[in-house]
Amino acid sequence: MKIIDNSLCNMDFSKNANSKNVRDYIVSLFDSSVDYIEIDNCSLKFLSNVRTQENFIFRIESLTDFLVLKEKEFAYIVLPFNMLPIAQKLQRPNIIIEIQAGDYPLTMLHKDIDLIQQSGCASAVRIVKDFGDDEIELYDFIKDYYEKYTLTLDICPLNTTLCGIDAAFNAYEAQSNMLTLSFGSAYVYTPLEAFIAYMIRNYDHLISYTFIPHLYLTAVIYNLISDSFNYALKNLNDIIKDCDKITENIDIDSVYAKRPDCGKRHIDQNQYTAVQNSFFQAADLEKEVCDKLSEIIDETSPVIYNRFIKKEKFES
Repeated sequence: MKIIDNSLCNMDFSKNANSKNVRDYIVSLFDSSVDYIEIDNCSLKFLSNVRTQENFIFRIESLTDFLVLKEKEFAYIVLPFNMLPIAQKLQRPNIIIEIQAGDYPLTMLHKDIDLIQQSGCASAVRIVKDFGDDEIELYDFIKDYYEKYTLTLDICPLNTTLCGIDAAFNAYEAQSNMLTLSFGSAYVYTPLEAFIAYMIRNYDHLISYTFIPHLYLTAVIYNLISDSFNYALKNLNDIIKDCDKITENIDIDSVYAKRPDCGKRHIDQNQYTAVQNSFFQAADLEKEVCDKLSEIIDETSPVIYNRFIKKEKFES
């Protein structure tokens, strides 16, 4: 299953946001297991020299957005269902048609999906809906979809009734081709960081704990580019405190024998531990980001501190 993050389409950018911070944010999302980043015309201005044809999805919301397609290529472009006639004229193989399902039962969407497939202009269908707590309906819909249609299926679970995570896992269990989430989302979209954290708890044999530091890094950079309240940090801290597989009993001395004592740790010229300093240098982060991330690490579960990834290629 491919994961799409659309947080840059829903973000109130800070006046201090710049190309470097936005690109660092994107790199952290990719390092947090995201496959595609969805962007719009507003966020595109920070990515003038970025290659977008492989891992970026461009969201079209108005007719003026079509002008962008003359200058840049994208892995996919997303159009709302009411622009289906325009999509037919584009003659592109990489179009996602988005259906805002609202309160309609999933069984009532087949007419629209039939029309999309018969048009021959799309390669994927996205269903945007608050699926509520009916696990069987979504699971059966996805299974039934693959029996009837050949188009790639993208499920975008809304979180307005706080059931988004359940719907995301139902989509995962039913093997949806794609899943669209939104990092740091409050109540509209399902938060990416919560889905990944719960994935680590429930499928730790399939997904690595090493995604956790990158999720925290993404949350820190989020503060630099957005004026919105950072729900991602709250979500991560709440989940980590509640997940037995992520936290350990701190009374067991042997578990944390190798963790530096925060009061006596080695202090380098940047006032970080050697592990932190190595990670920050490899990531090419600004000092403000390093300070905040170091503070979060010291206040978080010790097992996460010990699970920092080894030095790897980390492009900014």
